[in-house]
Amino acid sequence: MDEVFDLKSKDQWFRKRIVILLRQIINATYGDAINRKIIDFVQKSTSAEQMAEYIKAFRQAMWPNGSPAVPTPEREFKAKMRTRVAAKLLMLCSIPDELKHVIGSETTRKGMLCVFEMFQHPELNRRFIYVLLENMLEILFPGNNLHTIIRRLHCRSPQSVFDQTDNFRVSPVIERKNRLNR
Repeated sequence: MDEVFDLKSKDQWFRKRIVILLRQIINATYGDAINRKIIDFVQKSTSAEQMAEYIKAFRQAMWPNGSPAVPTPEREFKAKMRTRVAAKLLMLCSIPDELKHVIGSETTRKGMLCVFEMFQHPELNRRFIYVLLENMLEILFPGNNLHTIIRRLHCRSPQSVFDQTDNFRVSPVIERKNRLNR
């Protein structure tokens, strides 16, 4: 939150203190209720019935009526730009007024635009989806040592590099390519 809303700069000290205070108040008054809602949502979302629905929806999307799905045609550039503007507008409109009053309208707007721009990199989005999928598989199938299997698969990829802390990171070639595309 500090990075998104630029609360680390010196001129944001007062706002940062207010945000910390509000966090503590919300945690003290609604912490248990929020945690319960999150736990209920996760339990419902990962129940056997819901997983069966996810699989049915995936199967129907990939193989409608039992045959492979027809690839969708490439969208026109203008259509992509209209969708991009609509998505940006939706993100900016979804900011609660209370947050704007506490952090500041301009700071909040810049923060949301920063988040929006983070999701405009296809390679990073693909990596994000893979990480989510890997974590979901590890949660759904505990004890199958999927972490080791996934790590071995990453090691075989020419685009992957593991650092000394055993964490995956994008190779320097892709990082350089991403910097050049900005």
